Amino acid sequence: METTARLDLQAFTEATRSPFPYVVKDVSGLLGPKLVAYIAGVAETRALQQWVDGSRPKDPETEKRLRARSG
Repeated sequence: METTARLDLQAFTEATRSPFPYVVKDVSGLLGPKLVAYIAGVAETRALQQWVDGSRPKDPETEKRLRARSG
């Protein structure tokens, strides 16, 4: 039980403190780019790569939704 709680805390910490580009890559790796684009509310998966490389500004609400799926 203690190990599970520790892993949950580690996942929560990572999801809330990791840089946004890392979160985008992590969630995309878990769910796939099409589903992540849908969750993020964008029409194209290209937006994900643009968030990763910093060429597209992120919306605070989008960041909240994606952080909730990481970890």
